[in-house]
Amino acid sequence: MLEKFVYFVLVIIVLWVGYNTFFTDHGNPFQFGPSPATVGCIEPENPYSINSPYYAGFEWGRDGNKCVNDSPLFEEGCSEYTSLYDEYVACIQTQESK
Repeated sequence: MLEKFVYFVLVIIVLWVGYNTFFTDHGNPFQFGPSPATVGCIEPENPYSINSPYYAGFEWGRDGNKCVNDSPLFEEGCSEYTSLYDEYVACIQTQESK
């Protein structure tokens, strides 16, 4: 009985890994890796150290919040995210129009 259960769990794990490997682009089994529209476009990543106001501002902007705060360092981090995100979106739109 235990042996059948172990085999069942292994089959489920293999199926789950296989599904996540081959269906990475919203269920398209023929699309591996990044979407052609995002090739060459760099998604914004937080370049600041974790305990800095810049980092907190960057994350605040990433969460979709407005870049208004009493701390100029916080606002600068948030504005940096907004700027990088706008560049990323423009890049994707340029790639899609080709």
